[in-house]
Amino acid sequence: MLYTCYTHKYTLAGTIYHHRNKLSCGYFVLPTVTYHIHEKLCYLFKLVFLLLSVLGTTQFARALLPSFSLPVGVTLTDGEEFEYIVVGAGAAGAPVAARLALAGASVLLVEAGGDPDPTSWVPAAFLALANPAINYQYKTISNNVSCLSSRNRACQARRGKGLGGTTSINYMMYVRGNRHDFDELNITGWSWKHMEPYFLRYEGLQDLDLLPPSSIPYHNTTGTMKIGFFEDSNNPWHSKIIDGYDALNFPRNPDVNGVSQIGVSRIIGYTYRNERMSTARGYLGRDDVKRKLKVAKYTRCTGVIIDDDNVARGITVVHGPSNATLRLYASREVILSAGALVTPQLLMLSGIGPADHLNEMGIPVRVDLPVGNNMTDQSLVSMFVKVEEPLNLPKEILNSSESGIVDPLQAPAIFPNYLSDDRDLEEMVRGIRIIEQLIETTVFKAAGASLVRLELKDCPSGGQQQDSDEYWRCYARHLTATTFHSVGTSALGRVLDARLRVRGVARLRVADASALPRLPRGNPAAAIIAFGERLADFLLEDNIN
Repeated sequence: MLYTCYTHKYTLAGTIYHHRNKLSCGYFVLPTVTYHIHEKLCYLFKLVFLLLSVLGTTQFARALLPSFSLPVGVTLTDGEEFEYIVVGAGAAGAPVAARLALAGASVLLVEAGGDPDPTSWVPAAFLALANPAINYQYKTISNNVSCLSSRNRACQARRGKGLGGTTSINYMMYVRGNRHDFDELNITGWSWKHMEPYFLRYEGLQDLDLLPPSSIPYHNTTGTMKIGFFEDSNNPWHSKIIDGYDALNFPRNPDVNGVSQIGVSRIIGYTYRNERMSTARGYLGRDDVKRKLKVAKYTRCTGVIIDDDNVARGITVVHGPSNATLRLYASREVILSAGALVTPQLLMLSGIGPADHLNEMGIPVRVDLPVGNNMTDQSLVSMFVKVEEPLNLPKEILNSSESGIVDPLQAPAIFPNYLSDDRDLEEMVRGIRIIEQLIETTVFKAAGASLVRLELKDCPSGGQQQDSDEYWRCYARHLTATTFHSVGTSALGRVLDARLRVRGVARLRVADASALPRLPRGNPAAAIIAFGERLADFLLEDNIN
């Protein structure tokens, strides 16, 4: 991936995203993202190589079975009790459950899906992971200002289903963001100095020798989540794109997780020995964890059991192939880690959420909290460049201005409001203009590169009209997509207290993307895993005391 951060003059933060030599090809994606560091406007460009043939990738993946095993699922009976029940085996749920089990606690980890698809272990196969058995494939409710060329004007909202959650299907980028992501929260105990140890705890960087000495204090080589640089595919576009940014006078940065997040850089990813490093592999695949942790696969949580004193006592689930309805109990605490879309749904179905909305739905109100509100995500729009080999240039927004809500009935009804704030639309256009400059550099012109301007309904057409700001605004509204980075629907500081406890309900906590109050300036998976690590500490400290 190639990150680019554009300030008042120019700055650049980013990476090159590499895949296995045997699976590389000529396609690549170059999104741009906008966000703010202090008051400086930044753009983020990503370079991602796509696959020529999904079929070829799948066949290769079947031959490349993972080099580790995952826990065997348990069969549950009605009324079983554990010390802790964790709902969701994703980026935060797997770390919480594993750490508690290693500490000697009785832990049940409940997961709606099963094991990841074998294809998922191949890093370059991430775009082939649309199987509904491992991908929820949610759709948003149209807001009529984005995704206008999509069916029913609905944007996709994909989420991982199975052990590892979305870490089993995502783009694998390890980008923590900027220290100000936490310092600016102004929540006691949640500044960067409080969070950095948790990033370092799980990080197992394999390529520290490829980074400058200044990076050493910012990394750990012994953590359970092995990470490293993606293998170089020797694709000539790597050097061409870097040369293009050199021509635009963007500086380089050897490590976006180090001293600074400004500059062109290769990116570190969640890969180890040429396989994806999901939290399923990093935490649940450990032998010491498998001996102690009970995992219930194909078990969907339908609500939290809360008594008359507003104490969480357990959960209700639909379990196994028979869809048996069970009540499971936790003698200590219940932890929801079902993600930014499902965790708020479970809370609201349990009577925790906006009182007016719950009353409207006929759900008895236990605690009036802003659950499901303030959802933020990163929107993206694809651009197309004609070169000797196909090139795809999406633009996305980090720390976007719009927010939405999640409805508690059935599958979540998602109202993200992409591009409903004109500021985001203008930043999208500014990012597109930077890509235009890149295409005009000598190295791109030598490759015969030219920007493809599509004929879209109700957009200006013909000649200079298709290079106007009006055209690109219309273009962005038609080709909007999402990076699947929703956060904030059960946020720390609003729904949760400083120890990730749900306000007004005892023995109920949340750690997942919904708990992040805002999008980090990077990929949220890194922060979500750190939230899981930190919640495990909170639980052990509070219950010992």
